[in-house]
Amino acid sequence: MRKVAGVSAALGALVLPQVLSAPAAHAAVREVHVAYIDQDALGYTKYDVRFNGSVQPVVAPNLDPRRTFGVKGTIDAYCPDNTLTTQYVKLQVWASRESHRFEFEARCDETPKEISFWSTRDYPGDTISFRVGATSGTFNSYQYGPTVAYAID
Repeated sequence: MRKVAGVSAALGALVLPQVLSAPAAHAAVREVHVAYIDQDALGYTKYDVRFNGSVQPVVAPNLDPRRTFGVKGTIDAYCPDNTLTTQYVKLQVWASRESHRFEFEARCDETPKEISFWSTRDYPGDTISFRVGATSGTFNSYQYGPTVAYAID
């Protein structure tokens, strides 16, 4: 969520980032760490899906920073390679009232993947919830790790 602006310098052009998504003065940038880990009966890891990143209010023209938030990070996964079907992983993000839900899905073998987006919440102060999962269930259904909520105000 950065835009690059050019600035002239005595020795030539210098490119500096112009931050359009800086947090508001009263807001907090929160580190986000969520995981889904599935082990077999012997304790061997079958699935290990993780999202590591951050969430923060977004300050940009025509957006209310009390209602707008940005997410940036990386989803990475380990899935078994001896399955009959393609294995997928998913990141889900939503505000506490769940009116806007973001879902990112990728094949397990396509990770790690960088994710960056912004969304809105219905009310200032809504927490932002995260969870990750994989198609580790019966008939390739999704199973998820715990939901973790972050307050950014």
